[in-house]
Amino acid sequence: MRRSGKWLLGFGLLVLAAGEAVAKDAGPRPPALDWIGFRPREAGTSELFMLVTQPVKPREQVIGDRIYLMLDGVVPAKRNNTRSLDTRWFETPVAAVTVKKIGKKGCTACLGKKVAGPSMPGAGLLITIIMKPKAAPSYTMGSEQSDLDPVPPHQLRPGEKPKAPVTRTLIRVGFERPPAEASAATDDTVRPRLSEPEVEPIKIPPAPKSK
Repeated sequence: MRRSGKWLLGFGLLVLAAGEAVAKDAGPRPPALDWIGFRPREAGTSELFMLVTQPVKPREQVIGDRIYLMLDGVVPAKRNNTRSLDTRWFETPVAAVTVKKIGKKGCTACLGKKVAGPSMPGAGLLITIIMKPKAAPSYTMGSEQSDLDPVPPHQLRPGEKPKAPVTRTLIRVGFERPPAEASAATDDTVRPRLSEPEVEPIKIPPAPKSK
């Protein structure tokens, strides 16, 4: 019995050590989409913004009234980050923004047979910007590195020390004032799920408190 116990103990330690080795060899985490949002800006302009944990350069393709941005190798930080944004009621040429996770095979017919989707090889997140009728799919895009507070100071608990800022890549996609025909809403039964426009600088939303 003693030998059997020693053998089981040694086997358990060996399995534990192997598990730790596998965890260390897993490599760095892939870049993640921390936040995606849309907001109107001054003089009738508007902006789509994305926060990514690592630098990434979107691949671009325009087909008809849709702008496709492929974030190579990026995964959603949480499931809620793949929800669609309904922007039809804002004064913007953009009708909606969708986020779709693409596997290793890439995107050829990933949006269905009725949509002339892009040809985007490789895995990542496909951002689809759908323009309003009569609105030209024109835009500007840029990115920058920003140091952001993971928890805003006013949300710290009593006695809790501020956490070190985290570096994020902020991708901005800007749109000009839409023509009058494009800014009109087409469905009075739908309301946007977005909150009121936020004031710069952009802050990362706090993580949900554990119960």
